[in-house]
Amino acid sequence: MKRAVVIPTYWTWRQGEEQADSLVFDHPTPLDEKGTLARCLESLKSLKGEFDLILIAVPTHPELQEALETRIIELLNGLDLSY
Repeated sequence: MKRAVVIPTYWTWRQGEEQADSLVFDHPTPLDEKGTLARCLESLKSLKGEFDLILIAVPTHPELQEALETRIIELLNGLDLSY
């Protein structure tokens, strides 16, 4: 049976751009910070065997969706994810 690692992430406005009508999530990462995701993905290199990685990226406001997609792509492109 193939394993899967699911990582939910929550992202919010850049520092200083907070909006009052944003949804509330526990510890969302500002779009201008790396947060802990890069370290988490790097640590997965120590896992043995095959697994699927499912990364769920949720914005705290619909207006952040496009910026979030760009940010996740930048973050993933900056990592060596060859396992």
